[in-house]
Amino acid sequence: MSGDPEFSVERQIDQRLERHVQEYWFVGHSAEQLWRWQIERRYQLREAMRLELPAVYVPPRAEVLEVTSRNGLRVEFIAIETEEDFWLPAYVLKQPGEQSGRTVIALHGQGRGAADVVGLAEQEHTRKHVQEHQYDYADRWARAGFIVVAPELRGYGRLMLGDDRQRVDGSPAEELWRNSVDRLKGIYLRLGQTYAGRCVADLTRLIDYLEDREDIDADRIGIGGMGDGARVLSWLTAVEDRIGAVAAAALNRADADTLLEPRAGPPAMLDARTLVDHASIFACYVPRPLCLQAGRRDPEMPVQRLEAMADRLAHLYRLCDAEDRLTIDIHNGGRVFKHQGATEFFERWL
Repeated sequence: MSGDPEFSVERQIDQRLERHVQEYWFVGHSAEQLWRWQIERRYQLREAMRLELPAVYVPPRAEVLEVTSRNGLRVEFIAIETEEDFWLPAYVLKQPGEQSGRTVIALHGQGRGAADVVGLAEQEHTRKHVQEHQYDYADRWARAGFIVVAPELRGYGRLMLGDDRQRVDGSPAEELWRNSVDRLKGIYLRLGQTYAGRCVADLTRLIDYLEDREDIDADRIGIGGMGDGARVLSWLTAVEDRIGAVAAAALNRADADTLLEPRAGPPAMLDARTLVDHASIFACYVPRPLCLQAGRRDPEMPVQRLEAMADRLAHLYRLCDAEDRLTIDIHNGGRVFKHQGATEFFERWL
């Protein structure tokens, strides 16, 4: 060391993270090399998430708790036992009568949980929230003819921690549901698990349940979501082979910089570097159909970052001679889900 030292924690962290990004990104020139890389990368992701699934497959128990009709749609409210003594709540929306069996899992983002994407907004401020973000995409997709399943993610809605849930009056304030999610991240780490791993395990067992339903075609299941839901679906589709099409909107940032930002980084990963960017996660899904949406006025996901990720993914789709399966939809809006574009995407690929 010569002269006055420049003290900086961030500089050293940046250098290490850059090395990790290079380590986990695919470097190769053929579809076969990509396939081999995906096998190793998926293993890394499962290990990082501490993904725990039953050693012996047993269909999950499920109960239909309520059946209602909502503006011409049949709405089932169900509970699925995704692990011992834990029940995952979810809505199933479908049009009465004949069904094609095509199914979309609709993951909510930040807000009240599954109620938002189903369009259950009785109060004025919640209706405004749903309208502003075009948040009722589960309802929209069901009206387009899909069977739609909208599960709750842990920490939201009915799965908020009890003391947070008791402090709200019908519609959780952002600081409360975010508090539940952040607290769960720390709790699961202390239990030797991760929040990401528990969410992915829930959705894996949800797909197990869907495969056993007579009205669902197990070969035509897609998934869509925005915000936190888009991030969770990226982890799921990286390690789950039964997803036929993916539409993600308003991705929360996931790159090296986010690990230095409070609440913006990958949720409580014991080995966070393995989930440091969306590009290397979605790369595990190539060459299956993928649609990514972003708004130029979205403050949480700069369009330039999505475009950089899209360029890297487009290279992989070209290697697999599957360029038509990647759709990049950049619009002039803000943090919204353009459900019509996603509907057309699912119509084509499911």
